[in-house]
Amino acid sequence: MYFGQAGMVVLGVLAVSGEFVGGQVRTSLLAVPGRLRFLAAKAAVVALLAVLVALVTVPSAFMAAQLGLGDHGLPFPDVLDGAIFVPMAGAVLYWVLLALLAAGCTVLARSAVAPLAILVALVLALSQFLSMVTDLADLLPDRAGALMYMEASEDTFGLGAVQGGLVMVTWVVAVWLVAAVRFVRRDA
Repeated sequence: MYFGQAGMVVLGVLAVSGEFVGGQVRTSLLAVPGRLRFLAAKAAVVALLAVLVALVTVPSAFMAAQLGLGDHGLPFPDVLDGAIFVPMAGAVLYWVLLALLAAGCTVLARSAVAPLAILVALVLALSQFLSMVTDLADLLPDRAGALMYMEASEDTFGLGAVQGGLVMVTWVVAVWLVAAVRFVRRDA
């Protein structure tokens, strides 16, 4: 799960950044003149790709982890009773939202370098470090979103899985709103 986050960031960034290299976005905007419709289509494609990748990767990673844990993993009947499916669905949703966040940051930056550097650092190390310095780090998108698949955990702000998901959705919506406003007002 942990390193899969970086994969979702890369997916979101690369799915969008190709348009801005060499001015290809101009050609795309000629084909789809409505900029908001263009961004909505980009977001839909990123979400669909992320769902497909996550639906394969999350259960596969879970099963591989269980096999690797052997007797220390969950007993096989507990895996089949359905209780694990809610955290897995949360993990899939988290990965999709993370890919959308990365795509929105890429539209905002109009480049792949800055979103990749910042978001990969954030999900792999920076938010962990910041959590040692301030409790506000629990409101960062990766830490709040991770609550969607954590087992009955609450953070400093009393966030559970649903509230953590709402914080993550808020981050995604805020980034996309700023990106959309900037994209509509700026020349291609």
